[in-house]
Amino acid sequence: MRLGPSCLAMTMLGLLGCASGSTDVGGTDAASIRNAPAGVATLQFMDLEAIRPDMLASASSLPAGVTSASLGGGVTRYSCDSTVVKAANAGSLGGYVDITAAPVTGGTAYTEDFHLSVVASDAPAQTWSYTGQQLVTVTGALAGFALATTGQPLTLTLVDTAVPANNKTYTFTPSLTESWVGANPPTSVTLNGTYLFAQTLPVADAKLISCDLTQQPLVWTPAECPSYPNAGTLVLSLNTTPVVTATVKFGPTCGQATLNGARLGLGGN
Repeated sequence: MRLGPSCLAMTMLGLLGCASGSTDVGGTDAASIRNAPAGVATLQFMDLEAIRPDMLASASSLPAGVTSASLGGGVTRYSCDSTVVKAANAGSLGGYVDITAAPVTGGTAYTEDFHLSVVASDAPAQTWSYTGQQLVTVTGALAGFALATTGQPLTLTLVDTAVPANNKTYTFTPSLTESWVGANPPTSVTLNGTYLFAQTLPVADAKLISCDLTQQPLVWTPAECPSYPNAGTLVLSLNTTPVVTATVKFGPTCGQATLNGARLGLGGN
């Protein structure tokens, strides 16, 4: 990761952790970014989008290392090979998502049951776990699917066996819509709306990060960049007084983003 002059200001504001005055940031500094509110709200969200709804509904190609198998009863298990699938923070993404499809008026509802985990490449004692369910409802014609994502908040838990004081728990609550054009894979996928990351533990550090995609929705171009958006802007707001904000811009290169102008690689890019 490379961080520019905005790093120190964001550290003081609580959205990002890094070494004061540092330009090249790695090792423990990268871990600090990964575990800070801005990093959690961005990197963990990218992991949760690894299996996008268009992949379920339009028979799009799955990412490398992700396989599907029928469990019967309308349930399909999407498994992630942790030796292949990279997490957004460059660690390994493993586990599975069980997805149950059910018909609804004009479309299909998919219940997603998450059992995913991420181990950081530079901090093997740290493991993020993603558990819980969300509901994806897909409606529309093949040339322009649309969906709404709602459901019970997912739980995201960080366990650090080396430094237990780093342990944290967040909930993720989405209010998103996605549309796409074409199939196998789509020529483009657009994600719009908002989502929330709420830190619930430790209680003394409880905070809410609001994440807004509506100004410039995130866009994937699967033929060029299947795993991450290559366009769009994410605005993060921390519920402090006054409110603190940060901006994440994706692209133009696949797997690249900037956080308040500082370069942030995704998946090791």
